[in-house]
Amino acid sequence: MLSLAEFLPLKSDNWITCGNALRLDWLSLCPPTGKGVTVQREDLDLWQETRDEAEIDFVNEGGETYICGNPPYKGNAKKTTEQKEDLQPLLNREVDKWGLLDYVCGWFFKAFEYSQHTKTHFAFVATNSIAQGQHVSNFWKSLFEKGLKFTFAVRAFKWSNLARNDAGVTVVIVGAGYTTGSLIIFDGDIQISKSNINAYLLPHDDFWVASTNKPLSSISNMVKGNYYGLSEHLIFNLVARNAYLHC
Repeated sequence: MLSLAEFLPLKSDNWITCGNALRLDWLSLCPPTGKGVTVQREDLDLWQETRDEAEIDFVNEGGETYICGNPPYKGNAKKTTEQKEDLQPLLNREVDKWGLLDYVCGWFFKAFEYSQHTKTHFAFVATNSIAQGQHVSNFWKSLFEKGLKFTFAVRAFKWSNLARNDAGVTVVIVGAGYTTGSLIIFDGDIQISKSNINAYLLPHDDFWVASTNKPLSSISNMVKGNYYGLSEHLIFNLVARNAYLHC
């Protein structure tokens, strides 16, 4: 997770830590300037290390620290049991309805926690649903109220690369941190400079659309809205029976 300016060959002041990014303490691995840290790693056969050699004790004397991650593209309905257990200790007391959030929210939350202790900017490529619906009011609202600001954003685009198993998802890129001044939104070939980027990745003031269990007028309750899990089917609830219409 941490690499100093001249990092090859690997020495006692440069190391690789293998582990679950949502369960590791980032501040212990990458302490702010002037802070000390002692890290005991597990054996890594790749580097032919012994357990005694894995202990590192140093004080961060400055320079740039880069934390890089590759969060899996997992929406709320596709998270595994283990991934849900990763998010629970992070978000259980911090975010309402955290179980409905995409997996990548854990990385944003960890980076935000880290930024509260040292001047940090961070950015992730993420599932585009983090800037839609329940994610905005459930997740981002509490972080914005604590001082988080989006510094730049790339609105939704189809992710593609040269890999054999292309992810095939629609993503956004969100940069965040504590900042002032002009901020930039990239939307295709368009660049928009504004003083604020809200959680919907729009160049407007912050606003929050929350869910409700009751209709706003005299219309009937909606059981479930537009949901990708229904595949090619529409479901109508007709009084006492269900009728299914295949499109």
